[in-house]
Amino acid sequence: MKLKTYQFEGMISKISSSYKGALFFGPDEGQVEDLADKMRVFIVPDKKDAFLYAAFDGTKMKDRVSDFNAEAAAISLLGGRRLIEVRDASEDITEGVSYFLDHQETDTFVLLKAGNLKKNSSLRVLCEDHPKMACFACYLPEEKEIGPFVEDFLRQKGVRIDFETKAYLEKHIGLNRSIIKAELEKLLIYIGDKKTVSLADAEASIGDVSSSSIESLINGIMQGDHFLVQTKFDILQREGESEVSLLRIISGYFQKLLLTSSRIHSGMDRQTAYKKLYPPLNFKTKPVFERNLSVWGEEALTRALALLSDAEIQCKNSAFEMGTVVSHALLLLTQAGKNLSKRR
Repeated sequence: MKLKTYQFEGMISKISSSYKGALFFGPDEGQVEDLADKMRVFIVPDKKDAFLYAAFDGTKMKDRVSDFNAEAAAISLLGGRRLIEVRDASEDITEGVSYFLDHQETDTFVLLKAGNLKKNSSLRVLCEDHPKMACFACYLPEEKEIGPFVEDFLRQKGVRIDFETKAYLEKHIGLNRSIIKAELEKLLIYIGDKKTVSLADAEASIGDVSSSSIESLINGIMQGDHFLVQTKFDILQREGESEVSLLRIISGYFQKLLLTSSRIHSGMDRQTAYKKLYPPLNFKTKPVFERNLSVWGEEALTRALALLSDAEIQCKNSAFEMGTVVSHALLLLTQAGKNLSKRR
């Protein structure tokens, strides 16, 4: 059953008691993780409880559907509702989920997390149409939603923000909710015990995508120019640019391309889709943005965002050298840009 993400909080109890499972999917990985985690905690608070919780990797489900259905049929020995979580769910599990929904009489709850499933995806169609499955599409937020999201997040932490500072954050903080939250958490650490965020605080804490070196680096990635990308990356490293901030700024640009592409494919007029971007495209950047949009399709953009997300995770792991991780990610993205430009 198709449901809207804004309905989730009010329906979580009903979903838990009356549905056999839920699918969370879409390009906004942050919201997918956030809602799915809330759903999981509502049913099984402790992931370490092996009697109630089991997890599957969706990328390895092709030969494990029988294992999935066996887990779904299992009964908790100590009471309580069991939950099976499938990460990176895809068409490989559609048959198993269909059998579970229509033929298995069990109290198990199936929680599915997926990326940007196409409209004709068999898994998406099954979950959207089945009355016992809650299906939530998690799309990147509209630019106009960023300000209220930021304001509400800070308010919950007991921190105020003025209009000017909020406008700055709307422009520079990106579109992915997971990235926005990470940046706001960083901002809260920066201000310490202060109860009001100033513009100076925001400027000092949040990366600025208007940097000419970063813009050149992004353009180099999109066009497949390895020399330009490496040159600009070396400059940014010497200037002390944070590797994680750089990854997030690049992600923000890819997210804008993906959001615009999704709007156009959903039927929105191209010029209207451009006008909805915030900050708006100026006459200098618009031709480059249009070219990048024509070269990088939604599948390529989604893969790029996944690669950037993985790189950020590796940067936070002390076992990896951040400069090497980012350099490798930039190499892969730039090669993708080169290959895509050749096909144009």
